[in-house]
Amino acid sequence: MFKLLKTNLRHLTFRRIFLLAAAAMLLLGIDAGLSMRRNNFFTSEDFIFGVPIVAGVAIFIIAREHSDGTLRTKLTIGYTRPQIFFSFIISSFICMIVLFLCLILPFFMIGGISFSEIMPAGKIAFVFFVIFMVYAAACIGSAAIALCFSRLVVIIAVTVLAALTMAGVGGSAARRLSYPATFMEHEYDARLDEYIASREVPNLEYVTGFNRDILRTLYKASLFTQMRGVDDYVSVFLYRGADVPMEQYVEICRNDTTLDDSDSTILAIRSIYQFPLFALGWIAVSLAAGIIVFRKRNIN
Repeated sequence: MFKLLKTNLRHLTFRRIFLLAAAAMLLLGIDAGLSMRRNNFFTSEDFIFGVPIVAGVAIFIIAREHSDGTLRTKLTIGYTRPQIFFSFIISSFICMIVLFLCLILPFFMIGGISFSEIMPAGKIAFVFFVIFMVYAAACIGSAAIALCFSRLVVIIAVTVLAALTMAGVGGSAARRLSYPATFMEHEYDARLDEYIASREVPNLEYVTGFNRDILRTLYKASLFTQMRGVDDYVSVFLYRGADVPMEQYVEICRNDTTLDDSDSTILAIRSIYQFPLFALGWIAVSLAAGIIVFRKRNIN
């Protein structure tokens, strides 16, 4: 198993696609760091762009193993299917860690001081743990898909479809959750050319009860909305006009159930500590489904 893992890592890290991916991650980290240092502005966009990069590395390297017959050779010389499957998963995960470091090291070298002035160190560490878990779920999920199919076109199609479905479901859930419970209805007098009265009325689009719990779950389960949730969470600390200290404001939002989570920042504050659990769930599902399919599929 160790020899197989060592061989996989050597093939992965010295492939041109991995070196290009590392360079791209460095550039994304530099861009994010400069944005933080110059403008005190944090956005997850640079980190979101890194997700398809780490997934793409796993996909193309494993697909190459299919096309050049290496996968079949490993079976022929005596390695078991579980050994091959988990060696690729582990080596892809290790490469993901290297690429993640290529992203966050330049970010902290350039913008770390500015970031630490906005957020406490513990919360910064947790924010990047959330991002790391998103990367891990995307990488392991993509690697599992790549091991279940032999043709690169099919692998890419399935991966893209899964990503679009997750983004669509999560984005739709976030949008439905953002509808406020009430809105202001204004009465306009055309003769006076002005609004003469206004009243607060219930919003019929507002989702309540069990249906709202389902939407919250879909919001937390989507890796896409997890990254957007990181943005909303950090934006709380970027906001300077609060009447109470940021730490106290965050605790109020998390614990005061009278506050409506149609506000995206309140929803993010209440959800962010559950994001890694959902990412871990996706990893478990990917591994379980992947090993079942890989053990039964025909490898030519």
